[in-house]
Amino acid sequence: MYCKNCGKIISNDAEVCPYCKSKVYKTEGESFYSDSISELAVAGFVVALFSFLFDYWCIISAIGLILSIAGLFKINTYGFNGKGLAIAGIVVGGALVVCRLVALLFGVYILTILI
Repeated sequence: MYCKNCGKIISNDAEVCPYCKSKVYKTEGESFYSDSISELAVAGFVVALFSFLFDYWCIISAIGLILSIAGLFKINTYGFNGKGLAIAGIVVGGALVVCRLVALLFGVYILTILI
C-alpha cells in the first residue's frame, strides 16, 4: 500500500511510514496495486498486435507503442503487474512502426524513380 502523506510504497502491515514517520490509517478494502495488471500495458499490447492487420499508415501501431510505453511507466512507478505485456507491446508496436515507415519510404523512392 501507499503512504497517504508522502505517497511512497510501504508494507501492508505498517503502522508508521518509515519514510515520513506519519501514522498510517488503513481503510476497509484497501489493496496494494501489485495484485492488478496495468490496463495501459494490456491495451498497448492488444492495439499493437491488431495494428498488424488493420494499420496502413503506422497510426494504430504508434498508438499501441505509446500506450505500451505509458503502461511500462505506470508499472515502474506504481508497482502494477504486466511488465511483460508492456515490453511485448513496445517491441511489436515499435517493429511495426519501423517496418511500415521503411516500406512507405521505399515505396515513395521507387515511385520517384519510375516517374
